[in-house]
Amino acid sequence: MIASILLSLMTLQELPCMTKLEKAIWQVETGSRLTGDEPILGDNGKSRGPLQISKAAWIDARMPGTYELVDDLHYSLQVFRRYQARYAREDRIGEVTWEKKARIWNGGPNGHKKKATLPYWAKVEKEIGK
Repeated sequence: MIASILLSLMTLQELPCMTKLEKAIWQVETGSRLTGDEPILGDNGKSRGPLQISKAAWIDARMPGTYELVDDLHYSLQVFRRYQARYAREDRIGEVTWEKKARIWNGGPNGHKKKATLPYWAKVEKEIGK
């Protein structure tokens, strides 16, 4: 328990520079939690880490290392940014907006077209407005 608290305090001092969108997604995905002694698992174990990254998204981001590294916030952000660079491009989706980026993160490469990702965007948008 004490080790977990110390890890959290140490990590808070070393939080990466994040955009409002990234902060909002982190809040929506895990309540801005950081991984402690146990990984943060979601989607019945299909996603993990502060940004709830699936193995498929990690593979799509073409990151070095192992999937378990997504438990680290810095690494998770790099996965998120590479995934966005791959799929949230103007030549692919037209104008790149935070809404499209969030919906792609939630629904996959074509998530910006899926009605099922609209509630997720509403949550992210609410967090951006705070």
